[in-house]
Amino acid sequence: MLTAVEFFSGIGGFAEACRETNIEIVQSFDQDEAANFVYEQNFKVRPNSRNLDSIRLGNIAPADLWWLSPPCTPYTVRGLRKDLSDSRSQSLVNLISIIPNALPSHIVVENVLGFKGSEAEQLMLKTLRQCNYAVTDFTLCPSQFSKPAQRPRYFLIGSKQKVAANGVSESKRQTLNNYLSKDVVDQLLLEPHVVRRYSEAMNIIDIRDTELPTTTSICFTSNYGKCLRGSGSFLKISADEVRRFAPAEILNLLGFPKFFSLPDSISLSKQWKLVGNSLDIDCVRYILRAL
Repeated sequence: MLTAVEFFSGIGGFAEACRETNIEIVQSFDQDEAANFVYEQNFKVRPNSRNLDSIRLGNIAPADLWWLSPPCTPYTVRGLRKDLSDSRSQSLVNLISIIPNALPSHIVVENVLGFKGSEAEQLMLKTLRQCNYAVTDFTLCPSQFSKPAQRPRYFLIGSKQKVAANGVSESKRQTLNNYLSKDVVDQLLLEPHVVRRYSEAMNIIDIRDTELPTTTSICFTSNYGKCLRGSGSFLKISADEVRRFAPAEILNLLGFPKFFSLPDSISLSKQWKLVGNSLDIDCVRYILRAL
């Protein structure tokens, strides 16, 4: 049995990947109360909302594994890429400073591809090597696991033992229709004038083509529902209608089980933000198997 502390837990992507494994999550942290509400509803435990910018070792439970999914905005290509000068990096910097005294057996950092080569990654690498961790990294995407979705992510691993992973064994590629709901609510429909004005900038998938194995959604971000360009795909369901993906459909693409639920009390825009900040379950399980 491995014990784990989950930092920046969100709605519980890491916890979902750990379900029915030999990993016990002994503590989780997140400051988003809506995310903590979703987490509690699905895992019957509420994450700690303590500010990680100033947390100390004495506030962190002893564990074999630290899983960190820090805010990606300081490193994302479409952002300002302020890196360590971004205040949202402070929590990660603080946790890195605690590593030499905590020394868990495994440390995993999950983030966008822009994290690789960043100042934050260099600080993490320096600390891991000074503490005699074996370091390896992976770039993984749901499409490698036969899913019709793009969400490339970078995983940096520090381990007290050498980490070796088998190659990704791809099965028959699933079609997008397998992940879509047959019930479409009016809230998902875009106004025709919006589609006419912005269609050239939008990634629109014609639902009549979703049986094709080449049909793949682009990465859904926390801005889905607010931004039309580069925040995720849209579905053309008839000659005159285009709709957004429902949060539940995005969860399906991320590998969450059907029984995972988002409370109705959380607004649709907030649901999109929460799922856009979450993890792909298959990618996380691949990393956990390597450990």
